[in-house]
Order: sequence, then C-alpha cells, then structure tokens
Amino acid sequence: MAKQILFMKPINNETIAHLIEECKGQTEVELLLDCSSGGDPYSAIAFNSFIKNSQIKLEVNIISRCISAGIFLLCTGQVRKATKTAVFLIHQNNRTFNETLTIKDMEWHLESMKKLKANLLGILCKTTDRSYDELEKIYDQDSELSSEEAFELGLLTEEPY
Repeated sequence: MAKQILFMKPINNETIAHLIEECKGQTEVELLLDCSSGGDPYSAIAFNSFIKNSQIKLEVNIISRCISAGIFLLCTGQVRKATKTAVFLIHQNNRTFNETLTIKDMEWHLESMKKLKANLLGILCKTTDRSYDELEKIYDQDSELSSEEAFELGLLTEEPY
C-alpha cells in the first residue's frame, strides 16, 4: 500500500528536503498536493531528480491548487490526478532583486533565467509529449488552467474526478 503524504507548503529547500526524507525507503507514495503559493523551481527540480533516479512509484493527486513550482512537483508523478475543481497556473520564472546590479550582473541573471526556463520547459515536454514551442507559448503567457484543460494538455494522466 502506498504511503500517503499531504504537502500543503511553499516549495523551498527545507520543505523539499523534508518531503524527500518522507519518501526515502518507500516503494510507492501518493502525494496529496495543494500548492497554493508555488515556490522555488530549483527545489521542485531537485525533487523531480530524486524521484526519477529512485525506484519509487509516485502518484500525485492535486486536491485544490497547483501553482507555479507546484506544476513541476506534479510532473514528477508517474500517475497524475486532480479533482474537477483544481486550478493550475503555469507562468514564467521571475526573480526579485533587492540590490544594485551592474550590467554584467544583469546579463548573468538573464542567462541563468533562460537556462532555468529551458530546464522547466524540458520537464513539461517530457511530461506532456507536447512540443517545446507549444509549451513555451503557454509558459510565457502565464496560463491558468482548469483540471480538464490540464488533462487535455497532458499534465494529468487520468481524467479529473
């Protein structure tokens, strides 16, 4: 029987480290996900890498919201489900700067953001079997999707319930 884990936290290094610890030693995990605030995409990628390099069978079940970095936790599951009322938000990555930056600093951050975008879109492409160009349009326009739209896009492997 799969271990059930309820995850209703912002995605960051601490919460993902805790989630990984809960998954270790398991063969099957059902992740009940309500990700209302998104979070750090690098932390979501870390969880994705952990699961993809493990023997864990992961089912992700969206119970309410799957926002921002939460999309990439969803993509980690081999089985991906959601309630009919769940909401999904795919949007561009962004950064806030509270410091003085030189042009060189800004160029470095821009290149870093472009690499992150390519990585995130690569995960979406593998998950949905959609083209990079098609997903880039969705990503760049900050798209809110219903469960049915998420299913049609390929984010979900099962019809919303």
